[in-house]
Order: sequence, then structure tokens, then C-alpha cells
Amino acid sequence: MQRNSSFVQFLTTPTADTPGAAFALTFDNPPRSYLFGHVGEGLQRAAVQNGVRLIKFGDIFFTGRTEWSNIGGTLGFILSTTDVIIGRQLAAKAKQKEKAERAERVEKEGKTDGQGAKGELKESRKVEEVDRPEFRLHGARNLMHFLGTARRFIFRKGVPLHVTEYKSEEGDKDTDTLPEPSFADEFIKVWPVVAMPQTQSSRSTPSPHGRKRSLDEAEGRTMESRLTATDAEKAQQYDELRKAAVSAMFGSDWSMDALEEHRLVDVQLPAKLYIRDPETKDLKRYEGPTPGGDVDVSDVKVLVRKPWPGAKIDTLPPTAPLKDSVSYVIHQYEQRGRFMPSIAKNLGVPSGPLFSQLAAGGSIQLPNGKTITSDMVVEPGRPGRGVAVLDIPGPEYVQPLLSRSEWTNSQMMDSVSAFIWLLGPGVASNPDVNRFMEERSTLQHIVSSPDICHNRLSMNKAAMNTVRLKEVDPDRYELPHHEDQPLSNSLATNFTDGSAALPDFVNVADRGSTLRLEPNLHFSQETVAEPVDIAAARQSLSPTVLELVREAQANLEKDKTTLEQWKSTIPNPETEIITLGTGSALPSNHRNVSATLVRVPGHGSYLLDCGEGTLGQIKRVYGRKYKEVIKDLRMIWISHLHADHHLGTANVIKEWYALVHDSVPDPNPLSIHSLAREAQASPNTVPRRLAVVSEIGMHQWIAEYSQCEDIGYSRLLPLLPPATRSGTRPIQLITYNIPTPTSHPSDTQLISIDPLPTQPSTLQRLTGLHHLSAVLVRHCHHACAVALTWPDGLKIAYSGDCRPSLEFARIGRGATVCIHEATFGDELGGEAKAKLHSTSGEAVAVAREMRARACLLTHFSQRYAKVVPIDVVPEEKVEEEVEQAQRRKGVPEYTADRMDVDPPMKNDEDPDTRVAVAFDYMRVKVGDLAKLEYFLPALNELHNEPEPEPADEEGDDADNPAKPAKTKKQKDKKPSHQEKQSGKAKKKAAWGEKQRGNKKNKGDGGVTAVDAESKPLMVEENGGGVQSTG
Repeated sequence: MQRNSSFVQFLTTPTADTPGAAFALTFDNPPRSYLFGHVGEGLQRAAVQNGVRLIKFGDIFFTGRTEWSNIGGTLGFILSTTDVIIGRQLAAKAKQKEKAERAERVEKEGKTDGQGAKGELKESRKVEEVDRPEFRLHGARNLMHFLGTARRFIFRKGVPLHVTEYKSEEGDKDTDTLPEPSFADEFIKVWPVVAMPQTQSSRSTPSPHGRKRSLDEAEGRTMESRLTATDAEKAQQYDELRKAAVSAMFGSDWSMDALEEHRLVDVQLPAKLYIRDPETKDLKRYEGPTPGGDVDVSDVKVLVRKPWPGAKIDTLPPTAPLKDSVSYVIHQYEQRGRFMPSIAKNLGVPSGPLFSQLAAGGSIQLPNGKTITSDMVVEPGRPGRGVAVLDIPGPEYVQPLLSRSEWTNSQMMDSVSAFIWLLGPGVASNPDVNRFMEERSTLQHIVSSPDICHNRLSMNKAAMNTVRLKEVDPDRYELPHHEDQPLSNSLATNFTDGSAALPDFVNVADRGSTLRLEPNLHFSQETVAEPVDIAAARQSLSPTVLELVREAQANLEKDKTTLEQWKSTIPNPETEIITLGTGSALPSNHRNVSATLVRVPGHGSYLLDCGEGTLGQIKRVYGRKYKEVIKDLRMIWISHLHADHHLGTANVIKEWYALVHDSVPDPNPLSIHSLAREAQASPNTVPRRLAVVSEIGMHQWIAEYSQCEDIGYSRLLPLLPPATRSGTRPIQLITYNIPTPTSHPSDTQLISIDPLPTQPSTLQRLTGLHHLSAVLVRHCHHACAVALTWPDGLKIAYSGDCRPSLEFARIGRGATVCIHEATFGDELGGEAKAKLHSTSGEAVAVAREMRARACLLTHFSQRYAKVVPIDVVPEEKVEEEVEQAQRRKGVPEYTADRMDVDPPMKNDEDPDTRVAVAFDYMRVKVGDLAKLEYFLPALNELHNEPEPEPADEEGDDADNPAKPAKTKKQKDKKPSHQEKQSGKAKKKAAWGEKQRGNKKNKGDGGVTAVDAESKPLMVEENGGGVQSTG
């Protein structure tokens, strides 16, 4: 029995970029938190905005169904939190190592004379236990399958993750019996309540790959009713296989040092190959011939790194979309009664420590021999206040859930003081729901629903930054779309406000809403996040920034003719580039993860990478018009399988599928033959397909997740890019079988990989593109850069993540725009090399090398919260890097044919590459890119104030003891007025000098942000690498 303070607080409610509702159940002393609700896309970023440390959630209870809207943020959430945990473990090990080394020094130097030295030696020899926390996920069936699909791109060691899935089982009809909880610890007990839709079996209809419904489905029989004893045994085996896959992703002891011997012909290249020296027995790199050459290598054996455990699991056991929706009843433990000091004194107990002993439940004996027990001075305990969480995805779940016996079980409900309702569209106005609430009107009721919760801005700092950017450059920025009305109305044309039907005593959840459970029951909106003060953000620009904006506008007017001439040479200048996410690794306050939308008039829209939250960013940019943008989508390009580049793909595909095909699957299986017929059809009759172009692992992931939920796989055009280590190949169509629940695991396989017909008209009919070129780049396994060309001559080259690549410069030759990652400023060139990224100067050098008309920099490290420094790469440093890369040809780190160190292409003339910096929500027409550099001085001044210590690329520094935290004094320290003025003067002087130099070289019309002199390109060898997520 304990007395504890506890409360519920909402982290998200339905908005355009946080589609689900999630809340934390928190205990104050000792601190403990649980996460309930929807871990959808945007939750992690919203938590960062609110200062919520995600690492504190050891248990996550998913409500509702296992579908992307409820679970889409889970993988990013797990990556962020596990990286923090791993950082703590590494820091603890480093500390232990340091203590051990200190102990050795003390012992070696014989400094054991004094007691202090002896104590230090003894203390240093202690072995500290490194914390090994665990994550426990609870939810509906298919949760484990969903996690297992990520095994190809998520691998973390030493952080065990356990999954519990709940299925529909009717509660005990005996209302006087309290069943055993499914989960219990020292703070709470939890009972899941699983409901099935009223009109369907547990199987979703229709099937994700377009087959007709089976007789069982048509008659409404559940999957379980069709299982024989053998089938049930197989289902158990399938669960064990999925459990093994998830365990291998997070809890293995795999090491990169473990090597296995294989025949060279059986090794999947590229890979690092080793052999043992026959004399010294030492390992050395294999430098001999490889398969495909003139030398027979069938008998050659090599050593390769043992693949991580998840990579060994080629396929997951089959499953199918399930409609189980999970709700919960949560009980707290009995609360100890209040201590009564007046009664204790009357009994002769002196105040002081004896009071505390009695209050804690103990007994004491007075000097006169009288025994005083706790119950004599403490009020009787009472049940802890509980909460029922009801998730109703749609009207078809209302009756099945509300008729459950749990709600009439007296022992289950007696301690429940509040109902939290997570409602889908069309449920809030349901009369049965309102009747249920009215019958329990003495309890607290809190509702979250897209029909009620307003579509307010959820990323306040990003919105404020965009307001300020709009004041600098109003033609490129608009305030993210939001309305003080329900989300469903904000993004739709037909809408009925559900709040009108709710009883008066019902509270509507908002981000930050709090329900205090103990010691007193109280709902409060006082903690709701303050709305963005748009007027204050507009007025926050300093006089210096405003002066620089006026100078930029004056220079734009002065150079108007030159800019129009430049624009006249740009193909399809009305093409619009929308930078939806411009940050790297993790979402942050100011930048979301990677996504760039290109809208080409007359051809369609194209997504270049699609990080978590991309759909939400599109909705914020376009408001109600977002549907037309999604309908116009022709292709999604995923450059590589790092999570920050593709975890928003499923959501975008699902939305496209709903808007274009009304979520109806294609009845005809896709094949190269059916595709050839589609490509030959007239433009008006070609079936609408969404091309997804990426490496094979991405297609495997989409196909496997499509077994959980029909997101539209049958309507996709899955393509492999034309990039290999040894050269190019045709673009290939890759098709997969989506198995049924009774399939054998071996049936979960790809059907075929076939080259597309080589006629240009085929690609154009299917995607709107005239040509697509791709090359492998040095970042991670199968990382690619791409160049897209449209029939009118527009060409956009996109780097993805990589070190500078001359092969990319080659395929991008003559690009209209080069969109290049610039993860680090040039002051962090060493870190860029270590993490296989590029600096801003290197990115500009690549764009110049390909003779691009404009270079758009993106994918900035989150340490550059607002703006990244741009410097040209010094010529002598470039030459030194090229020489070093050339010398490395003799080192067997990479074979010669994988070296990206060819001599730079001849620079016939100054490319006049215009440079622009991307921010989230920026919309710029290709013909206007040259204008952006005029605003760089104002942008630099706007963002020149010191930022707080940024989040590390691999986790949150606030939770990472490996990086020392700033003291309050350090945090509060600000530059003096003299320092600020000096810095401003230096920046303006440097900019003026650069402007004068540029005008001298180009004439009065040329204004550029970087030195116009063309310089050689820093290059590094190309190669693969162990997959990670950074």
C-alpha cells in the first residue's frame, strides 16, 4: 500500500502533423512513466517541442489497431531512445575503463602508503554494473510482425525489446470477479479490452493484393475459427519466428569482429573480404580477382564479416491485416490513508521520526510499554484512482466495445474515476457513445477526436522560425497551415462537428491537457501549450535584419534584367521545389528529417526521400489543397535505407492509394507483361500507378508491411534503380507475392525482377520522366544518387547522403538543379568523412563539377538548428584530398573499380552555379533559385544568435552522459553588446568584400553567395558499409 502523486498528460492530439493522440501516465515519487495511445508519425518531434524525454517510457501501450496511423512513429521513437541508452552504456564502460587504468597506475607507482591512495585503489577495482534497460511494447496483433519488417535497417545491441500482443477474448461474465491483469508492476495493473468491428471478421476485406474474398471471409468466419490443431501449432511457430527476429534486432551480442569463411562466388558483393596470410596467420585484405572476370575463382575462399542476426532472416512468416482494436483498463494500487498527527499526540507519540515511522505503516512502542500501530493514527486506505482508455476507430466498433462485460464488472469499474476516449472520424456524434457517457456522468470524460480537436500548430518553434523567414523572403515562405477548428474540417470539405453532440461535462483533450489522478482528481487546461504568437514572431526581427532585407530587395530590383535573362535559360522554370524536411538523423525543433517535393508542370510531382512526418509537412504547406498534390504524385525516390529517409513512405503511399483508388486494390497482379500493356495504352487509359524507386531492401520492407495493412501495394510500380558497382543496368520492375495466413514461409518471396522495356516512351508513360540515371555512392550499403530528366530538358540531380562523388557529378552533368546534402559545415570536415557525409563546401564543389545552374543545400546536421555556415572548399585542401584519395588506390580498403577518384572533368568555363540554402516549408520555383542567395546576409543575421547545445546525431544529449551538459552559468552566458556589434560588422564587411569581388568577376549583374572561381572537387573512394541509421 502506498501514497503517490500521479497524473495523465496529453503529448499529442489529432492535427495535420500529429495524426494520433498519445498521453503519458506519470508517477512523481519515485518517478515512473507509461505511454498510452497512438505512437504515430510526429510524436517524437512533438515530444521534443514539449521537452518530454522519451527515454523515460519503459512500457508503451498501443491502443487501437496495428496500422500506420497508430504505429508509424514507433521505429523512429525506438531508434532515438535506444541510441540514448547505448550512449549511456558506452559512457559507463568508458568510466569503468578510466577507473581501471587509474588503479593500474596507482598500483604500479606503489602509491599505497596513505589511506586515501588505498581507498582510491580499492574503489577503482570495483566493477560497475552497466544499466541494461528493457522496452516492453503492448498492443494488438501484428505489432511484432511490424517491428520485424524493419530488421534490414534497424540493429541495436544490448537493449532487449519485448512485445505482448492481445487478441479478442470476452471478459468474465461474472461481475463480482476481477480477472488477473495482463500486466502488473509496482505502480499499475492493466487489463486489455479487445474489440472487433461489428460487420467484419478479424480479417480485413479486401485483401492487399487484390485476390477475391474467400468463402470464410464472405461468411464472416474469423481466422481463429478456421485453424485446425495443426494450424494453431503453425501459428505458434510463426510467433516464435517473429519474436526471434525482433530479439535479433535489439538484444543480440553480434560483433563486427566475427568473421566467417565462404566461397568467394557465394559472397554478395560489395563486401570487405579478408584472407589469412599462410605464413604469419594474420588477417589481410583480399586483393585478388573477383567473380565476373577472366580468372576462375570458384575455389577461392575468403573471410567476411558475420552478418548481423536480423539480416539472416530472409522472410517473415505470413500474416494478414487484422482488425483487433485494443483498449485498456488501468488500476493504481490502494492509496495509503492520511496520517493524523493530533490523534498520534493524544496517544502520547512525540513528533519527529516516530511520526514518519507510523505514517509509513510501521509500529512503535512508547516508553510506558504501550504499542502504537499505524492503523491507530492513519486514516483507512482507499482504492487508487483508475482510468479506462477506450479506442474506437470507427462507428463499426462502437457496439462491440461498449457491450463488453468489463464495463459492468463492479470490481473492475469501482476504482475507475475517468474515461479517456480516443475516437476515430464519425464516432464522437454517435448516440450510443453519448448515452454511455451520460450513464457515467459522475466520472471524468476526456475526448480526443479529429472531429473535435483543433488543427493547431504542433511544432511551435518551426512555425515561429517560418514566420520570421517569411518576413525576410515573403515569396518563398508561408505560415504552416492551421485553423482553430477540428482537423477533419480543416482538411476536408464535408464535415460535421462532433463536439455539438457531446454532453456538457465532457472535456476535450489538447496538447498539454492534464488529468490529475492523485492525490485529488482534477482536469486542467492550464498546462496546454501556448499558441504561436505570430505577431510577436514578426516583430522580433532586429533593425539590422530589416536593413539587410531592404538591401536584398533593392539588389533584386537592380539586377532584375540579369535575373530574367538567367531564368529564360532554365527549362520549365515554373517547376517548384518544396523542401519539406531539411534536417539529418533526427527530427528537431526547427528541421524535420529528409524529404523534398518537386512539382513539374505538365508531368506530375516527385518525392526525393520521404522521412517520418512527410505527409504532415505536405498538409502544413498546402492545407486543403494537399489532396491535389498527393493525387499528382508520380514517383517516390528513396536514396538509401536509413530510417530518416524513408519512414514516411508508407503513410504517403496509403494516402495516395485512398485519394486516387479509394483504397480498392488492383484485381490484376502486376507483371512485366501487364506493365508493357499498360505502357502501350493511350495516355487517358493508362492505370494510375505510383512508382517507388529504391534498392531491393526497401521493396522487401513495403511488401512485408503490406501484410499488416493494405496501404496500396497492388497499385504501386516498384522499380530498382539502374546502379551497380560494375556499371549500369536497365531500370528493373520487382514484384512480390503477398502471402495469406495459411501460406508456408517459403511462399513469402519475390516473384520476379525484370528489366523495363528500353524505349524512352515506356518510362515517360509510367512516370513522366524522359530519363533516370543513378550511381552508387559512398555512405551505406546500396546508397544511391540520382539524376532525373524530363522531356522538356529539365534535369534535377539529387545526392541523397554521401561523400562527394565524381560519378554523381558525371550523371548530373548539365543539371538544372543539384540538390545536395550538406550535413556539416566545412569546419567539421573530419566528422563528415567519419560519418560518410559532405560539408557545405564539398556540396557546392560537386554542383560546380556537374556544371549545375543552381545548387540547393539541404540535410543539415541538427546542430545547425537554423542556418548552416557556407564556405567554399580551399583549393589547396581540395588538391591535398584528391592526392590522398589517389594514393589510397594502393591500399586494399576498396578495389580500384570502386574508387571514386577519377580526375575532375574539364571545366570549360565558370559554371555560374547559384547557391541556395533550404529550410523546412520553403517553396521556390526553379526559375527563381538565383534570387535566394540575395537573402543570405539577412538569413545569417537572423540566425546568428547562439543556439542551445544541439541534440547529437545519434541521440538526445540531454539524456547522454557521454557528452557533458552545460552548466546554468554556461547556458545563461550571452555575448556582450560589443561582441555582437563586432561580429555583425565583420560579417557585413566580409559579405561586402565578397560582393565586390563577384561583381568584378561577373559584372554588376552577378551576385553569388560563394566564391565564383571554379575549384577541383574533393573526392573519396566509393564503397559499401554496415547498415546503420545515422
